[in-house]
Amino acid sequence: MIDLKIVRTNPELVRDSIAKRNLNINLDDFLEIDRKRLNISQKLDELREIKNKVSKEIPTLEKAEKEEKIIEMKDI
Repeated sequence: MIDLKIVRTNPELVRDSIAKRNLNINLDDFLEIDRKRLNISQKLDELREIKNKVSKEIPTLEKAEKEEKIIEMKDI
């Protein structure tokens, strides 16, 4: 199995290897899907960070503020 770091950093080497093996793989499509996956993963991490921050904050809030924060977090 090939390391994804190699595919990302040196796609021409991977293209040459694909051609030598006569494989029918579209590397551009793969790289685009990988980019999208990385972006989604980054957004997910940001949302988790917000959730964790608010989760620590909620116990210190008063009842009305707690309810507002909970509703706000449901929208996220």
